[in-house]
Amino acid sequence: MKQNLHYPGPTRIRQAIIDVLYNFGGEASLGQVKERLNNVFADELTDEALSATENTRNGSRWVHTIRGAKQPLVDDGYLVPPSEIGRRGIWKLTSLGLSRATKTPDAGAIFPSVDIAEEDDFDDDDLIATEVDDAASLPATRQGFMASSAVRKAVEEHAVELARKYFASLGYAVETYGKPFDLLCSREEDTLYVEVKGTQGSGAEILLTRGEVNFHRNNPGKMALFVTSGIEVSSEGQASGGHSIIKMPWVIDVESLTPYIFTYKV
Repeated sequence: MKQNLHYPGPTRIRQAIIDVLYNFGGEASLGQVKERLNNVFADELTDEALSATENTRNGSRWVHTIRGAKQPLVDDGYLVPPSEIGRRGIWKLTSLGLSRATKTPDAGAIFPSVDIAEEDDFDDDDLIATEVDDAASLPATRQGFMASSAVRKAVEEHAVELARKYFASLGYAVETYGKPFDLLCSREEDTLYVEVKGTQGSGAEILLTRGEVNFHRNNPGKMALFVTSGIEVSSEGQASGGHSIIKMPWVIDVESLTPYIFTYKV
């Protein structure tokens, strides 16, 4: 069986690395860079692509791809050569790299805020943040990128379970999907597609992939949004608590969308 091993192009990966490092304060380890790139390209990377190890000597093919982007960045003057850093495994931006980064005042974000006036303006965006108005009274913190994949998984599963129970209590038959929506809820002739988001932060803003936004646009009147913020995760990896906001029906306000990454044809 042929594996689905599609990866983002090298130019996109290099720019994403620069912006990730910038938002880490200019330097980070390979593991930290990989974790955030997994989030940036979550809509493109399949489980097969993330776990594939064939034809590589050290680590997964995805890690090998990320490592392969490092030397061109060093050669172009965007990264400090490893011999000049003095700490093994650290990737650090040069002054040129810092100037190349897409700057944002929020270190939890990766790419800049861009005002959108027309829906078609964000067709090529890969990662989009949208504001949840009901959370405006909470600290203005984005859904963001969690430090550990285990923590992220625990938070996501907790939010999905809360959403399942909520919609089941309304009389819906609930099925779990994943992409491009999380839950399929059916009740007589009523069908509802539910996007579920979980975060340890305030939930004032959430992250949406291009696929999620496109699916929303193609299914007007059939979408719901379930956001659980303030989720706590114990040292044993158990998620609990949180405050949930439900938007039903959910209509995306295009003016609340902020592109975080772009493709550029040259």
